[in-house]
Amino acid sequence: MQNCSIDLGGGRVKIVTVKMPEDYILALDELVRRGIFTSRSEAIRTAVRDLLMKELWEKGRIGMRMYTRGG
Repeated sequence: MQNCSIDLGGGRVKIVTVKMPEDYILALDELVRRGIFTSRSEAIRTAVRDLLMKELWEKGRIGMRMYTRGG
């Protein structure tokens, strides 16, 4: 996995390279095409945030720091 840090003005963000099935990429592109998300990155951040909320934060395993959509 390759990663590096950048600052987008709202705090530090890491770039992470992941491998996923092409069907997932096509589905992400469709969400962007429909205007549901502005980018693949936004869709993936939202999915990861929702997973963390469900699996960790709601169960009180780690402290919660909410990120707004797109952040």
